[in-house]
Amino acid sequence: MTRSRALVLLTSIALLASVAETWLVGRELPAHIATTFASDGTAVATMPKSAALAVSIVVLVTIVSLLSLAPFLFRRLPHAFVNLPHRDHWLAPERRDATLAALTTWSHGFTCATTLFLVWVQHLVLTANRAPQPRLPASFPWILGFYLLGTFFACYRLWSRFRRPASATSREQADATH
Repeated sequence: MTRSRALVLLTSIALLASVAETWLVGRELPAHIATTFASDGTAVATMPKSAALAVSIVVLVTIVSLLSLAPFLFRRLPHAFVNLPHRDHWLAPERRDATLAALTTWSHGFTCATTLFLVWVQHLVLTANRAPQPRLPASFPWILGFYLLGTFFACYRLWSRFRRPASATSREQADATH
């Protein structure tokens, strides 16, 4: 199984598990559940349970679906719509397939990481709402920070992969040795 297929499979499993958890745990929750939390984790707003659970599932599925469209769009959109450093170099016919494969794998990884983060947040919200006084755990800012740091690192790796055409890098290295 390729890395991309494994990431798509993990994303799908996580999404289905979250929808199942929301449906199963949601049946046990009170009529109104906390949907908005302050920075210290305390609940500051509630919604009727059925509306809150429906919105959370729709938002999760919509975000994952939109992110999952990226690899499909990479191959079908005109090059002008692909925002990539040195786009003409990387999307030249002799490099196009390898470039699109790298973008597809990166996109599947980003979609998977984002899905896992959103599934975890949904789990924390459901768990918090099982308590008489809903409260997110103190670890939530760390989880958010870890996700944001991972996103920054992933974007940096993508940028560094495409920041300079391979021929320019080879020329610079050859010039440095002479």
